[in-house]
Amino acid sequence: LHLSDFEVVGGIDCINIQDAEEGQRLKNKSAKRLVPIHDKLIEVGLLRYVDRLRAQGHVNRHHYARYS
Repeated sequence: LHLSDFEVVGGIDCINIQDAEEGQRLKNKSAKRLVPIHDKLIEVGLLRYVDRLRAQGHVNRHHYARYS
């Protein structure tokens, strides 16, 4: 996932599963989709983690730290 894959659509936090960025690919055309982020993931800090990585200038989510 790239940090640009995390977006808000219609007021809902989502992950956009796509192949728009370099290094991304899909198994097939139907794999492309928009997935709402579960409230529990938001509660444990996933979006804070994404925001922190963006603030540090990262573009990928390949920094496997704990979210909090």
